[in-house]
Amino acid sequence: MPPESEPEAPDVTNKGWRGALAPWVVAAAREPLAHFALIGALIFAATAVADDLHRPAVRLNEGDVAQLAAFWETQSGRRPTPEELRGIVAERVDEEILAQEALRLGLDRDDVIIRRRLAQKYAFVREDLAAIPEPDEARLRAYFADHAGLFATPGSMALRQIYFSAERRAGARAAAEAAMRTLQRTPEATVDGDVFILPLTYASISSIDLERDYGAPFAAALARAPEGAWTGPLQSAFGWHVVRVENRHAQAAPDFASAREAVRARWIEEAQAKKREADRKTLRARYRIVLPRDVAP
Repeated sequence: MPPESEPEAPDVTNKGWRGALAPWVVAAAREPLAHFALIGALIFAATAVADDLHRPAVRLNEGDVAQLAAFWETQSGRRPTPEELRGIVAERVDEEILAQEALRLGLDRDDVIIRRRLAQKYAFVREDLAAIPEPDEARLRAYFADHAGLFATPGSMALRQIYFSAERRAGARAAAEAAMRTLQRTPEATVDGDVFILPLTYASISSIDLERDYGAPFAAALARAPEGAWTGPLQSAFGWHVVRVENRHAQAAPDFASAREAVRARWIEEAQAKKREADRKTLRARYRIVLPRDVAP
């Protein structure tokens, strides 16, 4: 009986590496342990891919990088080097990551500053998207006719004053009263007061400016004061004053041609205010607002 021959080795030379591996692959496919190893590898790969897909993304495109570089240039006066630009981008990435983590933890929910800033930004966006159309000439003239008093040149007066500082004098009011008595007897008498930060003589000052600088009671008293006579003492936030109204200039009637730009600006301002109010009502209608009874509208 002829001896049994040994199985021939795979012909690596003729069939290449695929031919060499084929028998091993077939043998491995028959082994249960190989099945488990393959399934485990597939599960591991799938989990890794899924985890990567679910990780929050921080994306900066070319435009974002260019904007960061441009901002850096405005601050430093030159373009950043490649190394500096990488550092700028890294800082921006870290900032975005921290911001996303803060949002994830809900740190924005009870922050008054963040809430107010978001509200302001939304309001700005709304105004940009709903620009007020330019008013025509007829509309401006009609508005001017209905609000002519707003554009009149206010009346003014010329005056001079003697000032008594409440900080420099313990008896500033008494000194002002003594000066007033002297000037009532001799209107052109020389009375020394204190150095004052505001003018002691006005060739023309409006009641609006008087009220702004000296207060409403001061301006109201001078509105009633006779011309050419001393009035006082009058109190302001600075101290005590004795004042003489030299003359008055009546309010000038407005002229549309000279007031046109002011009319246009005020018309646009009012139109924007009306638009904001309409937007506010529209937005409120989208929400169910729950308030305590004592503060409910």
